[in-house]
Amino acid sequence: MNLRAYLVGGAVRDMYLGIVPLDFDFVVEIGEEEHLNAFEKITSILKCKSKYNSYYHTGKFSINGEDVDFIMARDESYSGIASKPRVWSSNIIKDLGRRDFTINSIAVSLYGDEYGRIIDPFNGLLDLKRKKIRVLHDKSFMDDPTRIFRGIKYLSRFDFEFDRKTYELILCAIERGAMLYLKSERVRQELEKILEEKNIYKGIKYIKKTKILNSVIGKEVFINTCFDEASFLNLKFKNKLAVLLYRNSIDIIKEIEEYLKPGASFSDLCLKIKELKEATLKQDDSLYTSLFNCQNVVADEILRTLFKKDKRIDGFLRFKKIVKLSRHQFDKANKRGEGQDFIDVKLDALYSFLRGELNGYNKL
Repeated sequence: MNLRAYLVGGAVRDMYLGIVPLDFDFVVEIGEEEHLNAFEKITSILKCKSKYNSYYHTGKFSINGEDVDFIMARDESYSGIASKPRVWSSNIIKDLGRRDFTINSIAVSLYGDEYGRIIDPFNGLLDLKRKKIRVLHDKSFMDDPTRIFRGIKYLSRFDFEFDRKTYELILCAIERGAMLYLKSERVRQELEKILEEKNIYKGIKYIKKTKILNSVIGKEVFINTCFDEASFLNLKFKNKLAVLLYRNSIDIIKEIEEYLKPGASFSDLCLKIKELKEATLKQDDSLYTSLFNCQNVVADEILRTLFKKDKRIDGFLRFKKIVKLSRHQFDKANKRGEGQDFIDVKLDALYSFLRGELNGYNKL
């Protein structure tokens, strides 16, 4: 097959940045019917799993566990905010022009004498050098509001910044209610992706600055930024969200729970974290009692994320298995009418360990 093909998008961007690409997108200048025929022929040659989207004229090959996209060069237009675009076959310049940001609108020709030629009509290479995220046209975020999430994701991943106009367009789109046109499931998916990026503080900073959650909930949402970054990245989405949002009122937490559906008992988890946070300002016995009462709801990973610098909580986490602070044991003791005695003995043993006294073992 003699196809006018190009490597485009993320793979080109990543190679310029010295990053090994994880995804490869190949665009071909070809008609709709010819694209499907070419896709079927490539599938038969490669003998691999494949999937074709007949609306967007995109094919996906799974080769040795890696996904490769085979895309018809296309142009598109949107009839309304977050609407499904009308698409038609076009050329590589138009295809690059429909994309989200200039840094993803760079192509490398794989065709004949033009092999290796860089096609960069929107100065994406300059923006990569300047470490800027720049949108391609003024209606971009109204056409597809998920581009706001992707922009924040790229800021986190590459430690870039929005150029001034792009940031103003984001704020304008959110103010005009663009987020309300997205399904809550999509908002959750996009938030999850941002919260998986390593430079998490930057992503959260822009979620906070742009007031994305305020927009979808319709109320002022407080986002906590005081936590250990390394520990945060190991949390599941539900726990990440609780770390970020537990300081809000229970009404707002329940609205977020209803909208994002992060998991069962999310509001209960936030309330327990808030209880623990308040207990850190109290005497040791109150804190340890709260830790004991919360341990079946608040995972140890959350405690390490939020209270890493608190020596009392660190001690609790280090010694609780030795002291055998088990909720199951407490329930059994409680049925015998010995619940408070159980807590007193265990806390006494814990105090001994925290003071570095070996006779903590003798108090079990």
